[in-house]
Amino acid sequence: MTDAHDQNENHQYIVHYPEHGPRKSDPHYKDFNAYHKKTRSTARCYIGEHVGYNDCRDAQGNDVPAPNDPKNKQDGLELHHTHIEFALTNGVNLEALEKDYPGVSDPTKIGAWVESGSNFRWLCCFHHRAAGGAHTASHSDWEGSQYIQNLITKKEAIMPEETVENNVAPVPTPPASWSNVSADIAYITAIALFIVGILTSLGVVIPDSVSHNIQLWAGVATQISGVVVALVNNIVNKSVLKVAIKANSSLISTKVR
Repeated sequence: MTDAHDQNENHQYIVHYPEHGPRKSDPHYKDFNAYHKKTRSTARCYIGEHVGYNDCRDAQGNDVPAPNDPKNKQDGLELHHTHIEFALTNGVNLEALEKDYPGVSDPTKIGAWVESGSNFRWLCCFHHRAAGGAHTASHSDWEGSQYIQNLITKKEAIMPEETVENNVAPVPTPPASWSNVSADIAYITAIALFIVGILTSLGVVIPDSVSHNIQLWAGVATQISGVVVALVNNIVNKSVLKVAIKANSSLISTKVR
């Protein structure tokens, strides 16, 4: 038998959205607001209702268990489009939709259906768009989390032991000479990685493209700095870049995910 174990998951892909207008200009947006207003006070996180509310958290990472009194509001909830997002409406294959939801394949009715209770589900932020969210976890993992508590957790940053203090990476030390272009680039890169790491540790959702572009910039900047050093014959102590990147690159995370 395989022992219990953790497995790191990282998903990256491209979604091809059809043409669509601004959300708030949608004539059915008022239906979303009406449903929100009507049901919010007694709403409960869909996952929490299944497996318990111990994993439920708001956008700041605070625990938001459901109150004992069913008439009281559970904090940190967001209204999720369960099957079709508004931005996907114009790309829906109506025949395919008809198979699962008979009666909504009329092009004049699908917009109203997308913004109706049949397509809504209340979720806490963690189960909506953070690490354990419907917009973040794989379908199989998210489905499993309905029946297995604590199945998905946020990936914590792994920092070098010598830099760990109260779970916060140290701010990179500025280079001794700002006249050294290479050291300047190394410092700016380290600061960018540091900021992304801090935001991620605070629960801020950082798009994959941001982390990717910062790492890409760091690689290009490193090469450029080498050329600059050779041209100006001013060799930079390579440990500056190495230590700064080592201390902060591990903080890069795709989503809070």
